[in-house]
Amino acid sequence: MIVKINGLENELILNDSQIGVIEINDIKLYRHILEIINNRVEGISNNELFILNENQEEVSFKDDVYLLNDIFNIDMNSKKIINKIFDLINSSCDDEEKLSISSKVQDLKHALIYKTNDFPFNFNMDNDISVLDLLKLFNFRIDYSSYPTLLEKLELLIEILVNLKLAKILIIPNLKMYLTDDELIYLYKYSLYNNINIITIEKQCERIIDYEKRLLIDKEYNDYLI
Repeated sequence: MIVKINGLENELILNDSQIGVIEINDIKLYRHILEIINNRVEGISNNELFILNENQEEVSFKDDVYLLNDIFNIDMNSKKIINKIFDLINSSCDDEEKLSISSKVQDLKHALIYKTNDFPFNFNMDNDISVLDLLKLFNFRIDYSSYPTLLEKLELLIEILVNLKLAKILIIPNLKMYLTDDELIYLYKYSLYNNINIITIEKQCERIIDYEKRLLIDKEYNDYLI
């Protein structure tokens, strides 16, 4: 994988066993790079930053990149995640299962209709209640209460991205501010094992640990590979 930022001399080239660290010492440039990434994830194109895969093809930010803007408030039940789960559950139900669900729904409908007989006016009800409707009705969502620590939440996020095929690249600003070296190494190994590429964008990170390859951009906009 290659991360290219226009105007820089060096590219960040990563193999399958490396984690990308981009250190940007200038605050305005740091903010600008994150704004570019956020816009790309939201579908707004630009020609300032690119990620290429192993076949030298440009990676789709919208389809293959997940930007974790708020590390302490990870939305495990975002609209994108829940809609993907709903689609997978719905598509996994065969015709026989859908007929069985429909039959049970009709039984509930008839019971409710019976309760309306006491009223001197008529009611209308939806005839077709789909599997998707039922999932929404029951407020179906991921339970992450058993993942209390930040590291465990990041593990869960990786599991969600992998199993739902929502992203191949996880970008986390200032990750190294919040985890110890041992925790980082554990997370790096876990992500690499699950074929999720982590790129962390740092304002300053003096320490370099195993698995990392770093692109440093200093306050004069000089760039170095470390």
